[in-house]
Order: sequence, then structure tokens, then C-alpha cells
Amino acid sequence: MKLSELFGPHPSILLYSFMYGPERDDPCPGCTHTLDGLDGSVRHADRRFPTHVVAKSPIARLEAWARARGWRHLKLLSTAGNAYSHHYFGDTSKFGPEMRAARGYAPGKDFDEPMYNVFKKDPDGTVRHFWGSEILYVPEEPGQHHRAGDLVDPVWGLLDMSPEGRGAFFPKVEYGCGGETQRALRNSQTHIPFGVGERDWSLESLLERIPRLRHRAAAIDRHAGSRRR
Repeated sequence: MKLSELFGPHPSILLYSFMYGPERDDPCPGCTHTLDGLDGSVRHADRRFPTHVVAKSPIARLEAWARARGWRHLKLLSTAGNAYSHHYFGDTSKFGPEMRAARGYAPGKDFDEPMYNVFKKDPDGTVRHFWGSEILYVPEEPGQHHRAGDLVDPVWGLLDMSPEGRGAFFPKVEYGCGGETQRALRNSQTHIPFGVGERDWSLESLLERIPRLRHRAAAIDRHAGSRRR
């Protein structure tokens, strides 16, 4: 699919680079918690300004992770086999020696990065790069995480309202026994339908599956609790 084909009837789109390349065993926790929140937001925002989530893993792997997280509204795209991440700083492969030295990246070693890029289509069909989250590559203040995505991240927004602030908290992919449940459901042959690449399930079929999934999740949580005791 071409970049120009992602716009539909809209003049502008956002592409978010998800740090889940084929070299990673697990997705980035920071990206994952951000996308947990965006999955609800894009249900509304996509009507005016669509978001596409891109990563270098094959699309089947991205869809499997989306099922495990319960994402229903995010549009996922694989950049495997193309140079999007290189050209638009979704990874570090375009860094020169000076920038690598400033960021502490060894020569010849590249990493994916959570870059936001906005593209705009002119009336004549010309696609232009409008904006990118360059602050991603600005060195952090001492004791702080980078803040390139704070504008759209509800977790940090909520914590910033508290008197205690963010503190040393950083999101995880899984918490406690809920992680046991999620891993089992991710490895299960039972797929929770969502909006990308799935067949159109009937309401009756979905309702039949919900009690079985709840029963399985409860059993796994009980087993995880007994092991900790």
C-alpha cells in the first residue's frame, strides 16, 4: 500500500512508529501503554484526522499483539521490506556520527524509535511531510524520561494532575496476575475480534465466546495466585 492511499477523504494523517520490530521478543512498554490509550481516542479522532500505527514486524505479528491487548480501533501497518522507518526517523539508521555520539548509539547498531509523523495531501494529490516529533531526539533532562509523545498520552496527563506527579513510575506491558491472563489469551487459539484483518463475526457468536473467555481468565488468575502463595 502506498502512503498516498492512506488518506481516504482526509487531507492529513498521522503515522506513529511502534517499537516492535522483528528483533524484539516483546513490544516496547512505553509504546504499548500509549497505544492502549490511543485505541480509544482514534475511534473519535479518525473521523477528522486518521492515525496509522506502523512497525517493522510482519503484519500477522502486529495483529496477534493487538488481539492480546484488546485493541479494536487502531489501524496497523507493517513496514517490513520498505524504507519508511529509515527516511522518517522511525529508527536510528539515518543518524550521522555526531548524532550517534550525542545519543550514545554505537556505530552500525540501529534501534526503532517512537516517532510521530504528520503528512498532508495537496489538492493535486501531492503528499508532503508536514511535521515530525523531533523532540524525541533531544537529550532528556537529568532524571527524566523523554517526553516526545506526552501531547497524546493520557497516562502521563493523569499523573501530571496529581500532587506527587510521575515520580519513578514507568508503565509495564503486564501487571501482576493480569499478565498471566494476557499471556495465556495471547497464546490461545481463541481470538478476540478487533478492527484489523478479522472476519465479520456475528453478535451471537461473540456473545457465546465471552463466558468461555471469562471462565478461562478466572482459572488462570486462580492458578497464578496459588503459585505465588
